[in-house]
Amino acid sequence: MRVIEKDGIKWFLKEEELKDIVNALQLEGNGRRYYYTAPYKEKKIFIKLFLEKGTAGALRNRFSPRGEKEYKLSEKLKSIGICTPEPFGYGSGKKISCVIEEFIEGESFIQILLKGKADRATLFSLLSSFLNTLKKNHIRHNDLHLDNILIYDGKLYLIDLHKMKFKKRFTLNDEVSNLTHALAMVYDDMKEKEKEAFFSTYGSPALRSYVEENLQRLRRRWIRKKKKRAF
Repeated sequence: MRVIEKDGIKWFLKEEELKDIVNALQLEGNGRRYYYTAPYKEKKIFIKLFLEKGTAGALRNRFSPRGEKEYKLSEKLKSIGICTPEPFGYGSGKKISCVIEEFIEGESFIQILLKGKADRATLFSLLSSFLNTLKKNHIRHNDLHLDNILIYDGKLYLIDLHKMKFKKRFTLNDEVSNLTHALAMVYDDMKEKEKEAFFSTYGSPALRSYVEENLQRLRRRWIRKKKKRAF
């Protein structure tokens, strides 16, 4: 890894040419997360910056910086054949961490589904098979909504990995968590035959009742949060 320091951030880069991009990077604003893209070797790279605030953020950044974590998880996913953007490096500073990765020229699963850009049965079959692959590899994503699955060239890409975990033991709770978060945005609009086909392709029709129960809990939680914001 090539190592450089800029603006209080120590960067670890796979390739020498990335130094010019890092040196040209201008960090602005005071939010929690920033995204940049830049041309790189006839393609694009994507740079994500996590700004850490408060005591919890400081502790997290000291012991498990999100940028470094996402980089290492990307490497591990690639090593077992699960599609995710190619990681190129990461950076860490006092209140910030960063990751540099390949920019995927695709669209999110939910965008393609809602725009009718592909056959629904094919999409749900791809999704159920993909979730089954995560199960077989003991992967719990922890933020698996359909904007965090991209479709490019007929393949599904998993992104936003900093909350993800490889579990030694993959429990029913882990499995239902992945399924519930993945289906939360679309389940009410799925037809009965689509639901049956989804769980059949996944290989566990009996899980449907657990997932539907968990979806109800999620909805109640969202309603409570909305009520708190309203008052």
